[in-house]
Amino acid sequence: QHKHAKTVSQNPGLTNNQISTLISAMWAAESDEVRSEYKAKADLIKQQHAADNPGYRYK
Repeated sequence: QHKHAKTVSQNPGLTNNQISTLISAMWAAESDEVRSEYKAKADLIKQQHAADNPGYRYK
């Protein structure tokens, strides 16, 4: 998500679908180390959400 705005500003004529395709290719090119960092951040956010909302269930 954080790369979307920068990618849009660097490629002003592209559609949202084209931007998503570019970002997808960028993600596929990332190293396992970078992917692990994002996974760790996501896990931390998930744990925090569970602690803040103990009875929450997605419907």
